[in-house]
Amino acid sequence: MVSEKPAWEDCGVNTLFQIGFSDELPKFPAHLLDLGRNFLEKCLRRELTKRWSCDQLLQHPFISSSSPNYITEASPRSVLDCFNFSDDDDEETKLNPNPAPKNSVSAHDRIRKLASNRGPVWESKDWMDVRTWISDRAKATVASCCGDEREGINSA
Repeated sequence: MVSEKPAWEDCGVNTLFQIGFSDELPKFPAHLLDLGRNFLEKCLRRELTKRWSCDQLLQHPFISSSSPNYITEASPRSVLDCFNFSDDDDEETKLNPNPAPKNSVSAHDRIRKLASNRGPVWESKDWMDVRTWISDRAKATVASCCGDEREGINSA
């Protein structure tokens, strides 16, 4: 999303194996700030014990240092949420070509709202690591399908 390109080069099924079974992270764009790079690395860590929880990520400086004065449009909550079906907006745009966003909130506030007590519980103590659970079975399937020609797969 940062580079507006796919995170992994498309090499067919080998790409799926690389994503699913290697410890490799996608390459981040060079223009990404160190703070943003650090945040993404903590989000995407493969090893469960080293990956940060949602509560920890919300305290990360990349999120917590967001200026409350930074104005952006609210994130859509569904596919239809991004469309405004009101005809009044066209007339308003003609009068004022650069109107201020109506539902402006900071990224920090939007993420806080998602992590509120009313929403889902983001704690990961009851979550199951699916990759570990299926890894032996998946490795056996890969071995029987592909033989020893499994490029891009760590056999750790």
